[in-house]
Amino acid sequence: MADDKLRRQRLWKSMQQRGLQKFMHQRPGDFLRRAKKGIPAEYRAEVWKTALKADAHAKAGLYKELQMAENEFLHLIEIDIPRTFPEDPKFGPRQQESLFRILKAYANLCPDVGYCQGMNFIVGLLLLVVQGGAFGGDDRDLPPEMEEETFWMFFSLMECSHLNGFYRRQFPLLKRYLWAFEELLSTTLPELQQHFLKENLQHAVYLHQWFLTLFISSLPLPMVLVFWDAAWPVGCRRFCPSHCRCCSCFSPPCCP
Repeated sequence: MADDKLRRQRLWKSMQQRGLQKFMHQRPGDFLRRAKKGIPAEYRAEVWKTALKADAHAKAGLYKELQMAENEFLHLIEIDIPRTFPEDPKFGPRQQESLFRILKAYANLCPDVGYCQGMNFIVGLLLLVVQGGAFGGDDRDLPPEMEEETFWMFFSLMECSHLNGFYRRQFPLLKRYLWAFEELLSTTLPELQQHFLKENLQHAVYLHQWFLTLFISSLPLPMVLVFWDAAWPVGCRRFCPSHCRCCSCFSPPCCP
């Protein structure tokens, strides 16, 4: 196990030295295969930022400008801030302030999406990753450049990877994925689908949280990070199969 970890660290260091963007373009299969095995914490932020092309979308000075304006979503954001990683004492007031500023800036920049519950967990996880996999030990202020980097990663994720469709009014992408999930489940796990129907269990009851937080509030964070490592290089289309695989864990005891 230790040897495998060291080997993966050497591989990612080599990829970083050769240029992550260049490696992703020239050897996409190798990149995806390695990402599926989990990205070392010390390289994760740079890899995600590269995969999301965040630097290409960043505009100097804009994040600071976006802090100046108020918007109609601030009350909702304030309600959800203390609900984000409440079990982690390291996600204290300073981390919450960074989270609030990022969500406020995004709502100002993209008022057609604004803010919806679930986005707080997405930004919270990005803050975790940018800080090397752990929130500030004594809840110190996040360096301004890290906070802004987190904002542009979130912006790229929402606007360029089209995650924003989960949170727009009427939830267009969420509805599409709920339908797709039901179709995929009936094809790949028909016995489990019949069991759910027998128990009158509506998929939306659990899938809303799974999709809107992308497992962050449902699974242990180490599992979430590995899932995200594999998901972002190929985009949102990986979500439905992953959700079905989670459901397959329930299949043996439910459907003998």
